[in-house]
Amino acid sequence: MSSPLLAALHRLPPVWRRVLTVLVAVPAVMIGSAAPAWATSETPPALSWMTLLDSKGISVWAYEMSLNTGGVTSPGKFVWSFLVEFVWQGYRGVVVFAIWLINWVLGFSWLDWVATPVVALSKTVTTLVHDFGLAPTFLTIMAAVCAMHVFRGRWTLGMFDLVVGCAIAALAVGGLSNPVGLVTGQSGYIMQSRDLGLELSSGLAHNGDTTSNADQMRQQTGATLVDTFIRMPEQMINFGRSLQGDPCEAKYDEVLRSGPHGGDDTLRNAMKDCNASMGDYADNPNSGMAISTIILSPSAIFVMLFALLLCIAVMLAVATVLFESLKLIVVMVWAILPGGSRGSLWQTFANLVMALATMTFAVVFLTAYLLLLQQVFSSSNSGGNGVMATFIFIDILIFMGIILFWRSHKALKRSATRLAAMMAKRPGGGSS
Repeated sequence: MSSPLLAALHRLPPVWRRVLTVLVAVPAVMIGSAAPAWATSETPPALSWMTLLDSKGISVWAYEMSLNTGGVTSPGKFVWSFLVEFVWQGYRGVVVFAIWLINWVLGFSWLDWVATPVVALSKTVTTLVHDFGLAPTFLTIMAAVCAMHVFRGRWTLGMFDLVVGCAIAALAVGGLSNPVGLVTGQSGYIMQSRDLGLELSSGLAHNGDTTSNADQMRQQTGATLVDTFIRMPEQMINFGRSLQGDPCEAKYDEVLRSGPHGGDDTLRNAMKDCNASMGDYADNPNSGMAISTIILSPSAIFVMLFALLLCIAVMLAVATVLFESLKLIVVMVWAILPGGSRGSLWQTFANLVMALATMTFAVVFLTAYLLLLQQVFSSSNSGGNGVMATFIFIDILIFMGIILFWRSHKALKRSATRLAAMMAKRPGGGSS
């Protein structure tokens, strides 16, 4: 049975399916090229350029397995520790790429690449519209049509069309004469929508405190992603429990900051000195530990899909805003005419509003879901849940998050049509 996500992917245009294929294949190739170095190098060379930190300021590459690999007398430990390490490295590589991708997209450093040619094109279009003198011509036609409505006794409709037409004309040569300039730049509506999402996310993450600036909150979001999908799973696999709030957490962080240690016994010995039960857990890798790691591994695929959906939604929203802003230059002048000519203007405005709302929604949804997943990891200790049960639940939650995000994104797109229909209502004259 195909899932709604797969059905949605099949409905994508061929060019977007190719983009998805490349985005999924790139991390897989990088991980494969790094595989021979996993046993001897702390950081996979193919991925070392991704310098991500968690909320403690610890590098993502310091989160290694520190297990007893056994020896001649303990072949079982060698087999299980090797399997755990191998699966963990693959999981970590995919998740790190997904987190980096989210952080890069939310950084909007790519916006100038896309916006620069659109800004140049908008100047050309504006010049052409002005040179043709369309605004005064359409104002004259609009006044004549409104006069006809008045002479036929349709005073309300005639005056409504006249007022709206004059307002549109004023905006076309005034406040909205350069719509592309309004949405681009550091103070444009695109960046404001992103900053609003990050501000709301700050309130969610800090009990209503929204004082963090956008860049700080973006870095915190990246750190939270590392905490949720790297730090907590590493603790649960290596030591059988989450160390959040644990007396040994400070020692754990101290050892990690001095790493990476190349998977040696430094971390395991330090935790054994702090808590014998955690040291014993890491000293005895077994089938249960390997199965837990394998159960966790689908999370890497789900996290990657989640990252792709979020990033594509944000980038498509930006592309929509730029396109609709460029189209608005012509549509604003055309909408000076009364009647059906204004329908395209309302649809353009609705598409702009919903595209900006999509960017804000994507950031807030990501933060809210991260907080939920963190609570699941944190409550696994107090609730007595096993490691495998927790990872199975996390896999289900991430998959549900993908479906919820996709459905919410589609609902926002449908809202644009409804909003345009509401704006198009005319008193006594039906819809534009």
